[in-house]
Amino acid sequence: MLNCGICCGCGLPFRRQYYLGERDGLLKELVSLYKYQSMRSCATVFADLFFKMFGAFASGKVLIPLPTIEKHIRSRGFDHTTLLARRIMWRCGGRCERLLRRRNNTVQVGANAEMRQRQAASAYALAAAVDKKTEYVLLDDA
Repeated sequence: MLNCGICCGCGLPFRRQYYLGERDGLLKELVSLYKYQSMRSCATVFADLFFKMFGAFASGKVLIPLPTIEKHIRSRGFDHTTLLARRIMWRCGGRCERLLRRRNNTVQVGANAEMRQRQAASAYALAAAVDKKTEYVLLDDA
């Protein structure tokens, strides 16, 4: 499992970036089961991993799931990122809010890093007001 800060050269406006691990082996299988075979129970496994690695960091913060496109929600039967965010914050003690909305339906599967950054720059908009005193954590399933 990896836990690293964001690289200085990427230019993204985040203080830190963390991830559970490389998408390889068992983690790759779990992601596939969760995202492509709609196995909702994997959300609990991911939430437990997140809690063990980042629970103290996330406690008391607001977790914002990046919105999933409607086509993928319909095909899965649920919004996998929102379900994961709710399970994480139930475990960590904090709030989950849907503060962002999708502006378009771009799909990142198969896109290179440069294309993903361009897509992400125009993919989301605020759906509600931001409290400048609140610490927000964005959750992506990448």
